[in-house]
Amino acid sequence: MRLKVRRQRVRSVLGMLLAAAVLAAVCWGGCLAYSSAMGLAHKASRPDWTYWRAKGIKVRGLPAQQSVDVSDFAAPEPGRVYLSSDCAKLQYRLSEQFPYLRKIRVHRNWLTRNMVVSALLRKPVGLISAADRQVYADESGELYSMSGSTEPARLLSVRLDSLPPSRRLKPELAALLNYIDANIPLFPATPVELRQPDSGEVSLRLEDGSVVDWGNFAYAREKLDRLKAVFDMAKARIQGPLRINMTNFEDGSIPVSALDPRQG
Repeated sequence: MRLKVRRQRVRSVLGMLLAAAVLAAVCWGGCLAYSSAMGLAHKASRPDWTYWRAKGIKVRGLPAQQSVDVSDFAAPEPGRVYLSSDCAKLQYRLSEQFPYLRKIRVHRNWLTRNMVVSALLRKPVGLISAADRQVYADESGELYSMSGSTEPARLLSVRLDSLPPSRRLKPELAALLNYIDANIPLFPATPVELRQPDSGEVSLRLEDGSVVDWGNFAYAREKLDRLKAVFDMAKARIQGPLRINMTNFEDGSIPVSALDPRQG
């Protein structure tokens, strides 16, 4: 009697296991069928020809050499599918690789199948030195790395106590650098260095060794207009580099003296 009951229990367990196996097989088959159907539906809703596949690259807005450099770096793999997210990633990589470029934009041309990169060269207006570091400042006051840059060697040297944490110069300093850069021929001698301590006013050193205590950022045009006249008159009676003090320009006072060599 006990043996018969035991056999019935074994058959019952085996039946349950078989039923579970059949159910699992049915579920697995259903999942495969569903996945296959979804794949076919997706393929039907998005034909392969609708994906953007790269053919080449087009660079706009840059001189010949920089255009070649960007093309070599960013050239897409022909025939590969590129999404809009790939364009965003490439745009970031370009900004890292070429810090002397600005307004970088990357998009896909659906007609020509070219990856289009547009960018502009930054215009440097000063070589900034602070705390043993050197960076360029462009016309907007934004600071950028010297790495890989092909900027001209002759730039106004700007010495600061520290670099601004925002990687951008104060607007008034950026405006003064732009003004100096645009009006270098009007100076009595070429400006070669600008200094501004964190808690002080601006001073300029000219190519002949003269020092101009420029003062604050106000009246830049008026100061330059007066500087050449004062410089020429002083040179008629003082030999060697001058020290021209324009810190009280608003009061009409512009003291001029021979530069003390210890202060040069």
